[in-house]
Amino acid sequence: MNTGQQKYTVLDMTHGGVFIAKALAKLGSNVRAVDVYGSLKDEGIAGLQTSGIEVTEKNPAFSENDIVVVPVHLDPDNPVHKSALESGAKIITHHEAVEMILSKTGKLKEKQVFEITGSRGKTSTAFLLAAILSKEKTVVLHTSGGLYYLSPTKKELLRKGLSIAPASILEAVSTVEEEEISVDAFIFEDSLGGTGIADIGIITTLEPEYGIANNKRNSSDAKLQMVRNAKPDSKIVLNCIDLERAENSTSKSKISTFSSDGECNADVEIKVSSDSLVLKSGNENIKIVLQSGYDPKSYSMAFAAAACAALEAGISTSTIANAFADFSGVEGRMRITSIQGRKLVDNSSSGLKIEDAETALIQGADSDKKVVLIIGEHAAQVCEGLPPEEVECLLEKYADKIDVPILVGERMEDTGTDKAIYCSSLEEGITTALELTSENDIIISCVKCFR
Repeated sequence: MNTGQQKYTVLDMTHGGVFIAKALAKLGSNVRAVDVYGSLKDEGIAGLQTSGIEVTEKNPAFSENDIVVVPVHLDPDNPVHKSALESGAKIITHHEAVEMILSKTGKLKEKQVFEITGSRGKTSTAFLLAAILSKEKTVVLHTSGGLYYLSPTKKELLRKGLSIAPASILEAVSTVEEEEISVDAFIFEDSLGGTGIADIGIITTLEPEYGIANNKRNSSDAKLQMVRNAKPDSKIVLNCIDLERAENSTSKSKISTFSSDGECNADVEIKVSSDSLVLKSGNENIKIVLQSGYDPKSYSMAFAAAACAALEAGISTSTIANAFADFSGVEGRMRITSIQGRKLVDNSSSGLKIEDAETALIQGADSDKKVVLIIGEHAAQVCEGLPPEEVECLLEKYADKIDVPILVGERMEDTGTDKAIYCSSLEEGITTALELTSENDIIISCVKCFR
């Protein structure tokens, strides 16, 4: 698509629209930005205007010749979105705009690119895939945990604070350019779908389903952008339970499937025990002894997805096995560590769901030890929080296992029992838990937040 002097209107400055608008303007397009949530501060507005971008919170006029860039999660009844739809203007998603910009600039030309989306397991899959690829290549990994550079001899955090909204891919690529880093492969964790830049696109799972766009769309439909937007000659890796739905989406890509713990027959199958896993691919069955310090079963799907993607990328099973054997878990994903002599079950991350908190509680609690559960959300950081009513049910269900519940976040203030303590952040919760416990006691951390 030729950007030229095409007129673009970019909606939603809160979730990456700023990056997209500036990138389009840099390509010479006529761009206006609509701050649909009114979240831009004066500095942000000035930055856009300096780039020649008109900024407004009001509903602008649209024509059928306009291209309107809209995030997949924006309510279709939002007045600006609705006006654009009724005008006959061409609507593209933030995901599609990112692909268009990167294709136009050629910044990822001759790089191997992976994109990962899904309802669960995105970050763990991304880290495992990076661990495999970096045995042989230089890799940039962009996840909710940060932007990393990995090589056979090095791992370095380049930047923290990037979201996994599709527009953040532009920022990740710009950061790598500024650092003048030589990269063989990029791995991008995406929320709600793929942009179409990937050589290999991965969907960890479409379940659980949830509503987006003010519950007017399903999350799975957005995630299936990974299939619909796939470029010619690319490959799609997906959970075998989602194969039928993916095949119903328009795509010419080759599809490979993975399975964890016998869910269904697949091209790559993983079976995980407490200290090892078996990787099955074709005629190969490889047993891999795993490190301690995390719960391997919580990573079953991630092991399977990463292995399948790596095999599609031409990585040998021996390299995959070596990476899995060296893996020691991801911060905030069922990682078991110690802190000041206490056992810490660390399960605080952006992907946390109530089922994950329950798993951590079941596996981490010990009737002979004092158990402090830190649970809640850092609402300023996450788009979808942890429902207070679900937290309350969990506390009631496992009241006999929890000596002290520590609840994090404003929405949790009316939740819990008389013995609950309220904190404003995960850090305050950890400090409080340490004050309430002694050596060998157990702290279970389940706060939904970016780290």
